[in-house]
Amino acid sequence: MVPVLRSKSFGIAMLLAGSLSVPNNALADTKLVFWSMWNEPEPQARALSQIMAAYTKSHPDVTFEVAWNGRQNQTKLRGALQAGIPIDFMDQDANELAGGLQKDDLGYEVDGILDPATTEAFLPGTFDLYAKAGRHVQLPYIYNTVNFWYSKALLEETKSEAPQTFDELLCSAAWFRRMARTRS
Repeated sequence: MVPVLRSKSFGIAMLLAGSLSVPNNALADTKLVFWSMWNEPEPQARALSQIMAAYTKSHPDVTFEVAWNGRQNQTKLRGALQAGIPIDFMDQDANELAGGLQKDDLGYEVDGILDPATTEAFLPGTFDLYAKAGRHVQLPYIYNTVNFWYSKALLEETKSEAPQTFDELLCSAAWFRRMARTRS
């Protein structure tokens, strides 16, 4: 296991996107252990396998040992870490990591080993979303949209009620589009 990469809670993209500031020979003759939240037949697992294969092709001294744990990844990982099993990196939904392994301080800080271009490549606020006291132990590699936003000011202006269901949101959006067309 590579000490500089010995992280228990950050995503595969950090390594595979070339975002680490480590010398080219720092990973020589290295097997990296990756535990994934995906099941092997899933499209994301296939994509990650292709990325790891491409990385190994570019860096023949680096190989990957992958455990495709599925959605029980964080649960299995916690037990493995407590048993002293070395795991270099893992992936999991960021909010689950923040409430689990990160909350229990089971991650290693990635600040200082990331190339500055990597942190600048994220959409504003994304890299810092789960930082704790300015300390980053996660590197997002997938953007999951889970919020729908609407304008309270527009609702007040039109004396409309805030939608309570997704159907109401769609109806409101259609109504506002019609209103916008009649105003122009």
